[in-house]
Amino acid sequence: MPKLLTLRTKKNLVVAIHPLAENAYQFFRSQSFLFDKTKLGFSTIESLLEGHTFSATQAKKDQCLLIGGFDVIGFSLSNINFERHDLLIYEKMTDADIERFAWKSVLRTFLTSIDSHRLESIRVSLNDHAPAHIIQEVFSAKLLTQAQLANVANLSVSGLKKQKISQAASSQVHHSPPTTNRHIFERLVSEAINESRKN
Repeated sequence: MPKLLTLRTKKNLVVAIHPLAENAYQFFRSQSFLFDKTKLGFSTIESLLEGHTFSATQAKKDQCLLIGGFDVIGFSLSNINFERHDLLIYEKMTDADIERFAWKSVLRTFLTSIDSHRLESIRVSLNDHAPAHIIQEVFSAKLLTQAQLANVANLSVSGLKKQKISQAASSQVHHSPPTTNRHIFERLVSEAINESRKN
């Protein structure tokens, strides 16, 4: 069972990436992400990291080696103040356990990433469901516009508009009356019967 480091313990703590987690960490950092952290801004990223939990092993009394939690937008060892975050310390982990933990953390993030072809529906859903003060804090606006989303996601507004049109068309197909399908089926059956009578 991991233990939570106290604030006093974190005061003079040196934190680094565990050597066995380094490959997973570098893999995550080497990816190009949907949202541009430079356009979101440092203060927004800091606020998104509030309450984030990091996982580590303790190498020495004053040194921790991260094995998880670095798989978030804008993470940087040089800019993060670990006194403001929870740090879980795992003990008695084998080398294989550490490597597995790091890679699973990174893969969990990738496998729960959003589909870039659904950004417009996500924008609408965020505006409908997220509190206005959260939208304001992250995107500096009461409502997230297509222009703002296009800017932070490095997309064009026209691309988002195409998604909206495509989703509307798809929605109409899924909501078409069932009788239409029945009429087509009945017509096909009738044509098949007429064809068989001719032969």
